Amino acid sequence: MAHYTIDQVSKISGLSKLLIRTWENRYNLFTPARTETNIRLYSDDDLIKALNVQLLKERGYKISKISQLGKKKINDLVRSIPSSEEVFDKKQVNSIIESGLTFNKELFNKTIYECL
Repeated sequence: MAHYTIDQVSKISGLSKLLIRTWENRYNLFTPARTETNIRLYSDDDLIKALNVQLLKERGYKISKISQLGKKKINDLVRSIPSSEEVFDKKQVNSIIESGLTFNKELFNKTIYECL
């Protein structure tokens, strides 16, 4: 499992570092590990969650509601988003990243099939 800094999570997910820290403190949305010097280290699961939360946020979901959902429910909501030109690219890219990080062959094949 890899570890990502807040800067890396921010760049990959499109969420600002301030927003990530705020959601971490206000909603306990993320629980990063910390180094001895108190630097946040995010896991693969945290990165996937950040990508999914960003996509749901763009679709009008409120962060206060998202933060109350479990991992499976968040993933189910993301997968239920219909493909369209406006979200197609981001949804598929997020799925490819997730399938690579989790070694999920079924998700990878499904995503590639949808893209084709």
